[in-house]
Amino acid sequence: MQKCEKCGKEIRFIATAPGKCVVCEPELVPFVTENGRKTYGYLIHKCEEPENENAKTR
Repeated sequence: MQKCEKCGKEIRFIATAPGKCVVCEPELVPFVTENGRKTYGYLIHKCEEPENENAKTR
């Protein structure tokens, strides 16, 4: 699993288009769409404070 360069947390890269990706949290979570469809997906990653002193800060 990859780690975020800024905060050191585990992340997952999700391809969205050729040559593009979104950085997401690694846990697959269930949710419901506005149309009432039940599905699963990944939340977009938001950096917090570094988990350890080895994580890079910018």
